[in-house]
Order: sequence, then structure tokens, then C-alpha cells
Amino acid sequence: MEWVTACLNFSETQAEQALNKAFSMFPVESVCLHVLQKGMSKIGNLWYENHASVQQEHFASGLAMRRLDALLSASPAPTRPQILLVGCPPPNGTPSRRCCLPCSCAAAD
Repeated sequence: MEWVTACLNFSETQAEQALNKAFSMFPVESVCLHVLQKGMSKIGNLWYENHASVQQEHFASGLAMRRLDALLSASPAPTRPQILLVGCPPPNGTPSRRCCLPCSCAAAD
């Protein structure tokens, strides 16, 4: 996966280019789930197996969170008055999963 490789090499430019390319070709929710979420899962597994460093995982997490924050900031205001309560118990309670949820909810409208 191009994004994972770029993150493991600490190449912010290549990682951003990989995301830009993915977002230009696929819907936002697909990129969030298939590139960011699966990529972070792969990097987390590599870290767990001692094949990636804490620094590599934190670098990738930072890039993913920054992109997700930008997507959420650019999204339109909610159109429904209801409140959505999100809870993610361990082991899946990662920030990236909680941040991907609004993208999925927006797609369901």
C-alpha cells in the first residue's frame, strides 16, 4: 500500500500524494476505510510485531488525523437535529475509527 510505505519512510510528501490520488479516484468514505483505517491497522500490526517503530506509528497517526480533521472541517453543517453518540470499546476504540464514522454517516444521508 503506497500510503503505508510512505508513512513508514517518514515521507510526508509521498503520503499526502498517495491520499490526494486516492481521494481523486474514490469516494471519501472508501478512502477513509480502505486507505486510512486499513493502513493504520497494518502499521499498528507492524508495530505490535516489532517491525515498525513507535515513531513510525505516531507519524502515520498524525498524518491520518490531520487529514480527517481537514475533511470534517470542510464538511457541511449537520442537517438533522438529532445527536449521534459514538462509543468504541477496546480494542477498536482508536481515534481514527471515531473520526471515520462521520464520513460514513454523511454517506448514509
